[in-house]
Amino acid sequence: MLKRYSDKSERSGYLLTDLEQFEKDVARWTSRGYQVACHAIGDKANHIVVEAYCRNIEKDARVRDLRLRIEHAQITAPEDVRRAAQCGLIASMQPTHATSDKDFAEKRLGRHRAQTEGYVWKSFLDSQISALAFGSDFPTVGEVPPILGLFAAISRQDTSGLPSEGWFPEQRVSRYQALKSYTMDAAFASHAEDYLGSLESGKAADFVVLSQDIMDDQPPLSILKTSILGTFIDGKPVYTNPTTSLEIHSKKAS
Repeated sequence: MLKRYSDKSERSGYLLTDLEQFEKDVARWTSRGYQVACHAIGDKANHIVVEAYCRNIEKDARVRDLRLRIEHAQITAPEDVRRAAQCGLIASMQPTHATSDKDFAEKRLGRHRAQTEGYVWKSFLDSQISALAFGSDFPTVGEVPPILGLFAAISRQDTSGLPSEGWFPEQRVSRYQALKSYTMDAAFASHAEDYLGSLESGKAADFVVLSQDIMDDQPPLSILKTSILGTFIDGKPVYTNPTTSLEIHSKKAS
């Protein structure tokens, strides 16, 4: 952390690689055309990654096209959010981390730092980050269904509906943005937008059929009642809910 925790006189954490070597490692891989993704959670960790990425991009503008990713980007100082956007970085985040961590995170960070730095999805969007990619962090934290992540992203509530207005609700994202972050932005973050992320001609027909329209203006908690009726990979059914009479029809494109 950049400053000590609010409940302890320590910053905790440690670097596995010294700063100079870390920056050299990033440059070594980007110079060979590799997309680098680095896990960072604390605000100092995020600062280190953002600076290493941006300095490499400033030395060679072509590195920007590699779409360097920050995995988690959980606690990020406002100036580093802005710098990440300016350098064309990607924030790869997991919405359920905010709703599972909110109670102890606010205690450890203090209210002001939790509000201005903690799981700041909307701040990244407002800074015009090149992509806000959402995921589950599977298998690190077990099975986290995307439906639960979508709910967390638009509500910032736990599954009991608390807090009633959401945990720092100004960081909530719209239903459209939550879906885009799980699909189009996630595909972009993986250099896969030409064949994944949206249903378009020429792309893989990967999609699910849901029991209800989660884009309707309904209370967010109702999203948790959504079930998967069918799953399709490349247009072929790979799962059908045994409780439904979903009829599957396919038509070969001419």
